[in-house]
Amino acid sequence: FLHNVILVEPTAAGDSEKKWTITVKNLKDSSTKKEYFDAVMICNGHYFKPHVAKIEGQDVFKGQQLHSHDYRVPDVFSGKTVVVVGAGPS
Repeated sequence: FLHNVILVEPTAAGDSEKKWTITVKNLKDSSTKKEYFDAVMICNGHYFKPHVAKIEGQDVFKGQQLHSHDYRVPDVFSGKTVVVVGAGPS
């Protein structure tokens, strides 16, 4: 917390122990430092806002329609006939 990531880059060639160099800025004192990691995860909320595909007849369908973004537990679908339509990573 209270740090901004300034730069994420692969570690220099030839350094077999460290794979990623992360440069961060401390927001309290403006100092910067480099830290080294085996892996990096980018978690920027790319899938925060769901994209709902337009499907012909969707507006007249009387059943429940749910985007995977809003799916939490399978219990609400117990005993129901369900179709899953999709072409994305979710």
